[in-house]
Amino acid sequence: MDYIYIGEHNHEPSEDMASHPILRRIDAEGYEKLAAMKKNRVLPGAQAASIREQGHPLAQRQDIYNANIRNRRKMLAGRTSIQALLDELTEKKYTMKVTEL
Repeated sequence: MDYIYIGEHNHEPSEDMASHPILRRIDAEGYEKLAAMKKNRVLPGAQAASIREQGHPLAQRQDIYNANIRNRRKMLAGRTSIQALLDELTEKKYTMKVTEL
């Protein structure tokens, strides 16, 4: 397949660098900091302010929400929330009765 490159864009240049998701990327260290903040129940707005000060000045609140979801999925490791809870309770030797429907 042949490609034709034309030296024109189909839109005006962006005025805000934050509109480019690649520039808002959060690195592994940032994900760890966000996971720790989420564990300590820091609200997303405060997480965004903190992560901006720590070297990610373009991070937006939606990036924080996405990072929190990513960290949660990693923590659950393919399990549902209830399955993860039951595993944790079993690991900590709690006695319980579980009935399946």
